[in-house]
Amino acid sequence: MEVSGKSGDIYFVTNSNYSFTEVASLPGEFVNYMSSSAKQELGLSPELDVAVGSSIIDAHAGVLGMVALFSNQHKLDHQKELDIETVFTSIAGTSTCHMVLNREKKKSTGVWGPYFDVILKDYYVREPGQTATGKLLEHIVRSHPDFENLYKGQTMTEIFKHLNSLIDLRRQNSAKNYFNVNPSFHGNRCPLANPLLKGILSATIEQFNQCTSK
Repeated sequence: MEVSGKSGDIYFVTNSNYSFTEVASLPGEFVNYMSSSAKQELGLSPELDVAVGSSIIDAHAGVLGMVALFSNQHKLDHQKELDIETVFTSIAGTSTCHMVLNREKKKSTGVWGPYFDVILKDYYVREPGQTATGKLLEHIVRSHPDFENLYKGQTMTEIFKHLNSLIDLRRQNSAKNYFNVNPSFHGNRCPLANPLLKGILSATIEQFNQCTSK
């Protein structure tokens, strides 16, 4: 693939030859338009102008997308300009990241950051979250004693759809949830920031019987 660039861009790629310039761009900043050969390789219309931005970390790109989405929605709803500091972004995947942007430098105990200019110019980002949450959910499901009997041959997507339907039914039940759960298997990234923290599931025998009997 060929991505053409101009002098002053972060980089440009031509026939797999990489060239770096002395000028750095902010994450997500416009670099150039996609070349004709790149559009052809991706199956895009040659008439389509595709903007190419500088590289950005995956979860940070999600924040940028959420800010753009809410900004556009504000315009469509004829609301006042979006206050970016009111946007809370939760990225769910292999890890779970909760991110907020602030004009001022704010520190939070046990939370990553603040990092400056990594998503939007003149903004700091703070990142609480938990590592490997997606894989931990799968581990919990697969380690259940009845997993093979209940879900043999089903995909994880099908399994989670079924589990979510059970949760919806549970919400319609007036029974209280007496379980206290701390799902930390391999430490907690924040806000406790304790790499040795382990998971806890607690309830009294009476509470356990009340919950499971329903």
